Amino acid sequence: MWRLHLAAFAYFLGVGLGVPTLPRLVAGPLHGSGVAVGWAVGVLSIAAVAARPLAAPAARRWPASGLLAVGALAAGAGLLGLAWADSLAAVLACRVVAGVGEALFFVTATSAVFRLAAGAAARRAQQDPSVAVYAGLLLGPVAAEALRPAVGLDAIWVLAAAACAAASVAAAGVRLPPEAPTPRERFAGAVRAAAVPGLALAAATWGTIAFQAFLALAAEHEGHGDVTVPFVLFAAVVIGARTLGRRALGDAPPARLAVAASLSAGAGLAVVAWSPTAVGMAVAAILVGAGEAIVYPALVALVVDGLAEERRTSTLAAFTGFLDAALATGAPALGLVLELGGFGALYAVAALICAAGAVPLLPMTRTTRSDPVAV
Repeated sequence: MWRLHLAAFAYFLGVGLGVPTLPRLVAGPLHGSGVAVGWAVGVLSIAAVAARPLAAPAARRWPASGLLAVGALAAGAGLLGLAWADSLAAVLACRVVAGVGEALFFVTATSAVFRLAAGAAARRAQQDPSVAVYAGLLLGPVAAEALRPAVGLDAIWVLAAAACAAASVAAAGVRLPPEAPTPRERFAGAVRAAAVPGLALAAATWGTIAFQAFLALAAEHEGHGDVTVPFVLFAAVVIGARTLGRRALGDAPPARLAVAASLSAGAGLAVVAWSPTAVGMAVAAILVGAGEAIVYPALVALVVDGLAEERRTSTLAAFTGFLDAALATGAPALGLVLELGGFGALYAVAALICAAGAVPLLPMTRTTRSDPVAV
């Protein structure tokens, strides 16, 4: 399992290096609008969603090590191409290549986790790699912002591609047991089972996109362009909660945790809308980070609670489909809001959407549950 953790960390470190760098590339040297930034961010997820129906059967038929390596290399190629992209069309093409690679890597990695751990251990194993994922995804932006003034945008893309290449090397050692055949649940039934937590996840994801993809541009607009401190705080809160706070959070009912996480993220985004100063962004980073750390494991616990094992994989696949949909639509939509109403409107809308994600969860807070949340 450690090889899978290492591959996930390296891959998402590469992805994280691009999080603040891509908006700076599109809005800076390419002189793109807020809508252009949104499409540049979101087209990767659109490509990943389109490639996912092919990635899922491939993950069942082909060795995981090869698929993980190919996915990481494809994503790295897309990131490397951005160092030479001189137009929005070139950026979008590179992002499509990276999106196909992400579909292969993410679907294969998710399948690998459940094949490496069976039964009751599967849910906790599904959460364990999330620390490696978040460590890479959150440390990447910090490193990018710290290195960018000294090395420039192009060098960041080269480093991101190198991280993905390292992920492909680590993935070569992943070995999985044969996959046991299981009955297939109808997709409509899986979607119904995952709908309420999935909608809450989609709302939270829009908030994360607003914070990560547009914060650097908002800081530049306000005259304090360095967002290293907010990204450091965001990473510290998420990783700290996922590691140090695992036991304490695990004792709380997951529906109440998810509601609190959604409201915390919404409050943080509202702070940016109201006070987009360096201090306001630092406060927002803490609140959004607290929500981000908690919301996904709490919602996963709600999804799998009481499900028969043969329904778990299909229902979780439907649940993560809401994540894909939010990633594909959030950045373009928020980019349009930015173009029409400015950064204040963007963060106000994102705050409302995050808070609205808690509403369908409220009836679930009245029920009790004995199983802990695997944070």
